[in-house]
Amino acid sequence: MARNMLTENEKTTIRARATETLIALELDASRDPQASSWLNKALPASRSERCQYFDTAGFLHNPAFATDSECAAMKEQMRDLVESWDPSQALDSFGTDDKQNTKRGDYFLESADQVHHFVEPDSLDEDGLRLKPENQSDKLTALNKSGHALHLMPGAFHDYCISEKVRSLVTEMEWKDPVVPQSMYIFKQARTGGVVNSHQDSTFLFTTPRQSCLGLWLALDDATLDNGCLWVRPKSHNEATRRQYKRNTKYFGL
Repeated sequence: MARNMLTENEKTTIRARATETLIALELDASRDPQASSWLNKALPASRSERCQYFDTAGFLHNPAFATDSECAAMKEQMRDLVESWDPSQALDSFGTDDKQNTKRGDYFLESADQVHHFVEPDSLDEDGLRLKPENQSDKLTALNKSGHALHLMPGAFHDYCISEKVRSLVTEMEWKDPVVPQSMYIFKQARTGGVVNSHQDSTFLFTTPRQSCLGLWLALDDATLDNGCLWVRPKSHNEATRRQYKRNTKYFGL
């Protein structure tokens, strides 16, 4: 949810970085003749073709999957959740570097069946104990994400997660008896927030005896090259998990 508009200079910088990435993908075509063709593929028409595409590429782009009213309802519910949140009672930040991610505590772990809010590190004051004045007046601008049990709360998120179209999509991808392990709302602030480096979701959601998590990413606002869209490297799902986060048993127990 990018609430502040970017300047033309900021847009130019983003486009330049995006162009570099596109060039890198084109160069990858020398090793994989199909690499550049993924950029312009349309959504396959038949169920079997979509499933085959997903198995091959590792992703499936489904435009306009959620309706405008569904997106608006989820954004409205999040505004209500943030409005009722008292940062003086519960405050934790979330960043994208290893140092921050390896120091998660109870507040993070207990969000498995609740909805907790995590702020951007640079929205905190020098002591790191409270929000900066400008963020106190508009708490939405301080947030990095909220989660991880939105699907358990009555309302728009729950309705979307258990909707027939989500069920049909997951079934179409040939998942058997699926469950929702977590759900989160990611805020993409216009001028705050750290770099989200390339990563594998299996680093954080690791399953055995094989990787079985399916990620569904929904853009509630238009996601473009100008404001920071999601990127994916085709076929990377076939690679082994390079890193795995594990619970610190000395702190959390078994």
